[in-house]
Amino acid sequence: MTKLLWLVDNPLLLPDFWLEKMEKEKGWKIEIRDRESKVLNFIDYDRIFILGDSLSFTRERLSLLAYEWKVNPSKIQVFPWEEVKIVFPQSFFSILEQFIAQSLAKPLAPLVAERVVPENKVLVLPQASQTLDQALKEKGIETVVAPSSTLRREGINFHLFPSGDTVGAVVVSPPEEITPPVSFSSEVEDTRKLVDLKFMEKEIEKKDFRGETIIFLLPKRGVTEKEWLQTFYLSRLLAKRDRAEIFVLVEEVLVAGENLEKEYRQARSCGVIFEKVTFSSLFAQPTLDMRGIEVEFTTERDRLKRKIKADWLVSLPERNVLPFDLAPFFDSDRIEEAILPLANPNLSSFSPGIEGIFVSLPGEEKNLVQVIEKYLTQGIVRERGRVEVNEEKCILCLTCLRTCPWRAVAIEKERKKTRVNWELCHLCGLCASFCPAHAIEIKGLSFEDWLSPVSLGGEK
Repeated sequence: MTKLLWLVDNPLLLPDFWLEKMEKEKGWKIEIRDRESKVLNFIDYDRIFILGDSLSFTRERLSLLAYEWKVNPSKIQVFPWEEVKIVFPQSFFSILEQFIAQSLAKPLAPLVAERVVPENKVLVLPQASQTLDQALKEKGIETVVAPSSTLRREGINFHLFPSGDTVGAVVVSPPEEITPPVSFSSEVEDTRKLVDLKFMEKEIEKKDFRGETIIFLLPKRGVTEKEWLQTFYLSRLLAKRDRAEIFVLVEEVLVAGENLEKEYRQARSCGVIFEKVTFSSLFAQPTLDMRGIEVEFTTERDRLKRKIKADWLVSLPERNVLPFDLAPFFDSDRIEEAILPLANPNLSSFSPGIEGIFVSLPGEEKNLVQVIEKYLTQGIVRERGRVEVNEEKCILCLTCLRTCPWRAVAIEKERKKTRVNWELCHLCGLCASFCPAHAIEIKGLSFEDWLSPVSLGGEK
């Protein structure tokens, strides 16, 4: 008797009479468990079916489950419970029965899910800052600095030439460009009323700003969470303690972070006025008596033009992570030409989308090292044996080499044959779909499986 395990959100949705009928007619021994419940031994089952929430089960997640459950990855199948039930409510159970029967008719591919752990070393390009170097040392991660080397990817690691070193990750530490958010004239600077955040932090302890007007300028890029919190604190204190008129002009919508929303609401409750403006159209000039700065801007929300006479203009600098060209460091034409600036530097993603490569952002070194440590110690799960190349059909057109976004396809120089590196393969199916000779087979996955939007690069 074929032993099946069904993992569902709500086991009560499956009628007993239908299950008994299938067990009797099909010879299936069906065990139904809640998806959150613990199963003692997954190896005992011939197939494991996950019913529901199909879009969240990408190939990467299924590979991880196969590794954790210690089963052949091709044993696990996902059925789009919600979608089918909505579109075909009358024939839902017959479609589910047919899906399971078809899955059982396919032989299991000889697959193994394995965890691959990279070398506990990182290469920093072009060189590590003192803060980054110290944070890596505290975690016991060895740093390699080799600005004149070239790299070649071998499996999950990177090999350096001519030194011969092997590193598990590459950290790109691009130069930082610090500029004022607005191009201020020398006359504005001569007023000595254009100050930075540190100046205001010191002055607020010894000076009374009662009745004065203060404007904070927060640019689009590079404002850290600490600077946001300090701006909220100072603006709230000035408004509440000194009854000062406070404006906070921002060019970017506030990025959510711990306690930020709470601090924002408290500042607004104290009378602080927040306006979203475009700094390219903002104009500043000194007052006639040189005791203040007139600021003109147009609000984005209602397009109203405003002119405010500020006694103090507190300007935060714009920090821009400059593009960094990686191509000269790699012994391959598969690397991206450049890592462009992140869309929003307040978000600490650290990854440019290339596995094993991380971007170091100023002030975020400790958070970055935590991400790197997790990657180096836990590694990634890959499936051995899922993708195979039929050498007799392969015509070495290199289409697969050019289309693979993960650089998992390589040409063996000695044998002049195509091979797929299972340590890098994400099972997206692009190589198989573009191969003109139909020489690449993805075992255990149907055409619909690997051609779905999720498999072709959906969120992990």
